[in-house]
Amino acid sequence: MGIALVGAGIAGLATGLWFGHRASSLSDRVTTACERSCDWGQQRGTYDQARTAQTSQILFMGLGAGAIVAGGVVYWLGFREARSSRLSLAWRDDGAMIGWDGAW
Repeated sequence: MGIALVGAGIAGLATGLWFGHRASSLSDRVTTACERSCDWGQQRGTYDQARTAQTSQILFMGLGAGAIVAGGVVYWLGFREARSSRLSLAWRDDGAMIGWDGAW
């Protein structure tokens, strides 16, 4: 489960990076169009798209980072649980054997 959360977090970060690139490209387009004079009516839609992409970038980057941290914690807790004490019963030719493996 921890590995799956980390994978989803990496996908979220990648999606955030894509939205960041899109926001930057759209912002550059508006900046270039408005260097000398600007018809804001024509550029308003592109500007709004850039703002939406920026918001999406922040959202996906935050969720991706959170998923990576949560995945790391879940993985660590699972690894820690796997190292806990174990009591087992094994059958041998000369009878049963009880084994204990643990850590303090």
